Amino acid sequence: MGDNKSEKKDLEKIAKLLEKINMEFTFFDLKYAQDEVHPAIHTSYKAEGKEFDVIIRSYSQKDLGKWINMRCFVFNTSELDTETANKVFKLCLQLNYFLPETTFSWFDEKIFIESDMPIDVSLDDFKFELKGLSLGLENLTHHFKSLGLTIDPTKDTMLLDYSFLEMTWE
Repeated sequence: MGDNKSEKKDLEKIAKLLEKINMEFTFFDLKYAQDEVHPAIHTSYKAEGKEFDVIIRSYSQKDLGKWINMRCFVFNTSELDTETANKVFKLCLQLNYFLPETTFSWFDEKIFIESDMPIDVSLDDFKFELKGLSLGLENLTHHFKSLGLTIDPTKDTMLLDYSFLEMTWE
């Protein structure tokens, strides 16, 4: 279990960066696993004319220091048949290779674009990491068309279900 006071302080640094670029956000308590709560930031990111949910959380790695993870919910594969879902997963792996600043991940049938950065990230580097979200969404949208798929906005959907976080931040 993390140190909530330290995590909140780390997130306040990120909140200042969000304020500087005029991104609206809210702090909230992220219900994580049984009887565990961590501070987090909820915001949204606009790309391709749509808004997507983003959760930002602080974490520490032993001997590696404090980090921030930004996770953007992009697509739910639960309605796809196995063959199409596998094509989507393969596409995400390929894009991970070809877009080094963008990390695609999936958990519990959900596709995310993620970015990790040190807690003391500069404003310019933070903006650069945000551009990775845009780059990832643009590429995914383009490639989804060839699969006959579209990406719908996910704004305000992640706060309804925290299960996608349970196995990844510990």
